[in-house]
Amino acid sequence: GAAPAEKERGPADTKAAPAEKERGPADTKAAPAEKERGPADTKAAPAEKERGPADTKAAPTQQAACHCQILTMEQLVGAWRAFAPILTFHGILYRRDFYLRLGKKLPEGVFYDDGFYVIAAASHAQKIGILDRCLYVYRIGNSAQSVSAKNRVLRLGDAKEVILSVCRTMGENRSAAGQEYWRRKVCSFLADYFVTCFLRFDDKRAGRREAKKFRELLKKEFPVLEQMMRKKYFVLQAMGYLHINERQFERLLRMRL
Repeated sequence: GAAPAEKERGPADTKAAPAEKERGPADTKAAPAEKERGPADTKAAPAEKERGPADTKAAPTQQAACHCQILTMEQLVGAWRAFAPILTFHGILYRRDFYLRLGKKLPEGVFYDDGFYVIAAASHAQKIGILDRCLYVYRIGNSAQSVSAKNRVLRLGDAKEVILSVCRTMGENRSAAGQEYWRRKVCSFLADYFVTCFLRFDDKRAGRREAKKFRELLKKEFPVLEQMMRKKYFVLQAMGYLHINERQFERLLRMRL
């Protein structure tokens, strides 16, 4: 696929991580313009995930400068295991000119639109800057959060809408490495949808029905993606029949069985 147009040299626009959001497009999520030379299109900052209430300690007034490691998209994809955990909505920043040039508008009026933010634009980047400092702490464990198991089930329709919006960008012109980035992130997004259906639903039958309907939709509109996900679909379905819950599933992932 064609790579984004060349961009001028110059420092990255901002190194502050995006704030957590619930609804609608992210107003402050700016992004880099296409480029071949110069600073990175995106900046991925390690974002810690911790459980518990927000920290009340004031941040230090002075900090040492961040070090930024510049990678090509080929290098990023080649070291996927090392960088995948920070390629999330709370770990990616864009150069404003890059993001505006691409003209990517987030799905409106839905939760989980950050899935579009982290895939559709980033897959067009040629260079990515990896910061050595954590700029954003994303706390989990609050049942009122949109990422809680309960709310993922309640808002499954929102997740479906965002996933389909991302899938419709499949044929865009990208570099080979950008297309691989897109494929990996989309497969992860789809897998999470099926995790919700098979492992997060209390009503297992209802969850299986939703999973089956979505798989049939993929088979009709995006058969290549359905084929990619087929093995994971049946593995997760079997886990659901065995009443394996999400926490147990995450332990299995950490064991890399």
